[in-house]
Amino acid sequence: MWRHLYLLRHGETEWNTQRRFRGRADIGLSDRGRRQAQIAADHLTDRGIDLILCSPLARSRQTASLLAERLDLDPVECPELIDPDTGNWTGMEVSGVRLRYPDLFQRMSETPSRFRFPGGESVKEVEARVKTFLHEKLDEMDRVEILAVTHNFICQVATLCVLGCNMDNIYRLEQDHCAITSLENKGNRIDLVKFNENHFLRGV
Repeated sequence: MWRHLYLLRHGETEWNTQRRFRGRADIGLSDRGRRQAQIAADHLTDRGIDLILCSPLARSRQTASLLAERLDLDPVECPELIDPDTGNWTGMEVSGVRLRYPDLFQRMSETPSRFRFPGGESVKEVEARVKTFLHEKLDEMDRVEILAVTHNFICQVATLCVLGCNMDNIYRLEQDHCAITSLENKGNRIDLVKFNENHFLRGV
């Protein structure tokens, strides 16, 4: 039975700095993102990690590969960890979406639990697959200390699931690039041990 799950957001990409909706776009890491991943790898060496899972998208796979070199493990792709499909908004700047689709943007911001990205995935669908990951997929893994390289949105949803909170609270949480959220399996429940651990990234 797994004991600890470390959720690590992928390293920075150019689209992050440009404030664009990333969604399923297969964009890679920036130079800074690669440095963040290497520093995170050094920080995680003493956790006894015996499995690395990652989102199938390039930004997560590249982050996981840099971690895998340091931890001497082969990453395993996990579709439940993929970023939400942001549909027609993929590649658009957040400021542009706010101006062009003010009503939809307000709905996304205020009631995300009832929101679907135009032409894409709903937050409810994301919540369902994250719950499947936490309560079914992880139990199938014959590992104890698991690292999952994923996306900010997935880290937010997983944290709210563990805390039993409504998805309307999702934008009250933010996980930095290559920061870590730690969860512990207590058998009858999953506890949040630490959220957005990022002190090791200062100055990067």
